[in-house]
Amino acid sequence: SQQEIYQHFIQWGNVTGVQLIPRTTNGETSNFAFVSFGLYSEAEKAKNLADHSVLLGKEIRVSFKHNTSEYNTDANLFINNLSKAMTAKGL
Repeated sequence: SQQEIYQHFIQWGNVTGVQLIPRTTNGETSNFAFVSFGLYSEAEKAKNLADHSVLLGKEIRVSFKHNTSEYNTDANLFINNLSKAMTAKGL
């Protein structure tokens, strides 16, 4: 859930937003998410320390998000390879 992602990333700074995105490709469901921080330095720390970390039993990949206008463009992370069991249900 978005709450689980939030709890994973709050250890590295002030998380200002989490957006969980389900996608289906060739009949397979996978998830990715965007995590926003208040400061670039927090996002950079999270990117460096969370990349290859384990969330819900699955190793995740973390990189900077590009081309956004909604949040501080320097403080947004793209989270890939999330567990298929993770859903946005119950928000």
